[in-house]
Amino acid sequence: MKKKILIPVSILLALALLLGGAYFYAKSISFFHRGDLTGYADEHPYAGREVPSMYTRDTGEFVILKFTDTHFTTGKGLRDAKILAAMGAAVDRAKPDLAVITGDVLEGWTNLLFYDPRGALDALAELFESRAQPWAYVPGNHDHEGYLGEPEDFAAYLAQNYTYCILSNEPGPDGVAPFLTGATQYAIPLLDAGGSTAHKLLFMDSLGFEEVENGEWWQESMKPDQVGWLEAQLMALKEEAPAARASVFFHFETPALAEATEPDNWNVWSPAGNAAVDDVMRAAGNVGLLSIGHWHQTHCAFQGGMYYHVTRNPGASVITIFPADGNPQDMYRFEEVAC
Repeated sequence: MKKKILIPVSILLALALLLGGAYFYAKSISFFHRGDLTGYADEHPYAGREVPSMYTRDTGEFVILKFTDTHFTTGKGLRDAKILAAMGAAVDRAKPDLAVITGDVLEGWTNLLFYDPRGALDALAELFESRAQPWAYVPGNHDHEGYLGEPEDFAAYLAQNYTYCILSNEPGPDGVAPFLTGATQYAIPLLDAGGSTAHKLLFMDSLGFEEVENGEWWQESMKPDQVGWLEAQLMALKEEAPAARASVFFHFETPALAEATEPDNWNVWSPAGNAAVDDVMRAAGNVGLLSIGHWHQTHCAFQGGMYYHVTRNPGASVITIFPADGNPQDMYRFEEVAC
């Protein structure tokens, strides 16, 4: 005769508490309601959105606090909360005129079960919104993953719902396309106390990954319409303010940046197609800074009359610009901040 196996009530109660706790924890990080933003940009177009001019301080400088590669999944888990708290502390310390995020705000493919792009974007935007802190956004390759939304959807969501987020995209050339390739191409003019253009901040989408031969995927290069937009912006600045410089921000590197900061690896890491970006900046001769993310390391080098700069993750960079300084090498001051 088989003996009955009795499970103590205490074990049943413990299992019930464990399962209940798992349920409510999963619910709290959007396990059951992930923030799918697919198609949001179709309903909320933002191309051509007005971008404000900004002013240098009375002392002549302009302070940027740059973050990159946050790789948020929900905005609510322990890792995301820790990064957000560190970012908030960095904003409070630096008190920047503008915060900048150079891509890879989101990452879904490593944690699809819990991925919640809407929740993550809300958490990030509220950090700046609660401080009335203007901030600029460009996407990175992980924002281009295509899970629960494209970078255009994320940009449209931020543009629609958050006052202090600065972003836009330019219409395509001659009506060929509704807007330029990627999610973000826009310029923020920096004006001096007299209202004249003293500097220009340019923000671009360096895209994601593209399939190459043998089924491999590699970093995508910016497209001709994007490169043409950059050239037009630099030429317009040269005509309007011949002595002014521009600072350029995006996610992926260019061959010149990689060669300047990592000579041993530059031909391995950089998409060769972005040489066209380097060519435009060299020809214009009025770019003082190219600053990116992606590498998760800190690099800074002055070469060919401009700075090539990379911000590490975790961390942040305080970039102070002195637009009136005629020497490009003295126009910038960099401070790396631990987060």
